[in-house]
Amino acid sequence: MKRLNDMYKFFILCFLFFPAIHVFSQDINYEKKLIRELSSERFHGRGYSFNGVNKTAKFLAKEFKSIDLESFGKNYYQPFDLNVNTFPGKVKLELSGQELTVGDEFIVHPSSPSLSGEFPVYTISLNDLDNGFLLQQTLEKAGNGFLLVDERVPDTISVERTRRIGAIKETLLYTREIDLSGLIFLSNRNLLMGISSYSAMRPAFSVFADSLTNENINHIKLGLKAKFEKNFTTKNLIAYIEGASVPDSFIVMSAHYDHLGSMGRKVYFPGANDNASGVAMLLSLAKYFAENPPDYSLVIMAFSAEELGLLGSGYYVDNPLFELNRIKFLLNFDLAGTGDEGIKVVNGTVFQKEFSLLKNINEKNNYLPSVQIRGEACNSDHCPFYSKEVPSFFIYTLGGSMFYHDIHDTAESLSLAGFKGYRQLIIDFTEDLY
Repeated sequence: MKRLNDMYKFFILCFLFFPAIHVFSQDINYEKKLIRELSSERFHGRGYSFNGVNKTAKFLAKEFKSIDLESFGKNYYQPFDLNVNTFPGKVKLELSGQELTVGDEFIVHPSSPSLSGEFPVYTISLNDLDNGFLLQQTLEKAGNGFLLVDERVPDTISVERTRRIGAIKETLLYTREIDLSGLIFLSNRNLLMGISSYSAMRPAFSVFADSLTNENINHIKLGLKAKFEKNFTTKNLIAYIEGASVPDSFIVMSAHYDHLGSMGRKVYFPGANDNASGVAMLLSLAKYFAENPPDYSLVIMAFSAEELGLLGSGYYVDNPLFELNRIKFLLNFDLAGTGDEGIKVVNGTVFQKEFSLLKNINEKNNYLPSVQIRGEACNSDHCPFYSKEVPSFFIYTLGGSMFYHDIHDTAESLSLAGFKGYRQLIIDFTEDLY
């Protein structure tokens, strides 16, 4: 009889604790599918060539609707216009007869205009770039050719000199009065792509030095087709779940869905960690809270144009759909695809009470290996809100894949090691926040 009583108590305990265990241990097949889909070729790197960013917005609007989120406006959309440089056409590069592979062996500077042809190449070391006499001599030799800047130098340049050299590079790219046809930056560092709202006077290419079979580069052959898009219309997506007891105040959760787009038709930047993973976290939390409404209303914001300089979130704070002072707290998710070593919380030193709550929940439940603190940083979509005095965190995962702004940031590269725990930590934090 005692054994039966013990078994009965065991089953009662399992029944009582099952809901909490179930939430944390449930699979993340939906989230994995989202990351694979958003980082697939279908959306062209969620950029502005082939309308990839707006195809993504349409896909997300359908997801919002399937979760049964409420909309402030039509189709959850908040449209706005921007300027952006794109590369929808051919992207080919040969250096001294060696054809290089776009994405792996070279990338295009994001503000590059179109150019095709063959040109001589003249080299200057990065160490000599701020030597006015040597630079002028090299530019006179180069004439209408290409200037190759050899950046393979030790990391011993001072911060002040680094800024000065950066300003010289900008001058070489954007100044009309210089005769150069283009620039090549030769480096052994990882090739990191960007995106630009401007078109330069001449194209530039970053080349991975180890890919070259001949280091004596004296000739370039290229074919580059760029398209500068003026007044391109993109969209933020804004939705909400009405709060159970305080519907007029808001907790906001956000993530940017845009990425870097493509270089030509065949090469695109998947952006699985940056930031398909953050969107997956956002929608996963939306699904949970749609079924379990929090006390405060929860606003879900998916921003466009983060990669262009936080333009989507910046547009929102200038054109809010409700008063910003009604936001009790904002949680922004970017780079959510690993978590092998835990998470880091930007603004943790500013909002110490909220950070302590987050950290204490994690220590009590062991959801993640660590919850680490960081100070202010204007490096994601929390920043425009924080500048308007909205309490906010930007959270990103640590460890695992190091691919970033390159063609290797794929769904397959992500461990998602901390995703379940991270998700449950945010659920608990949201429910305990106020």
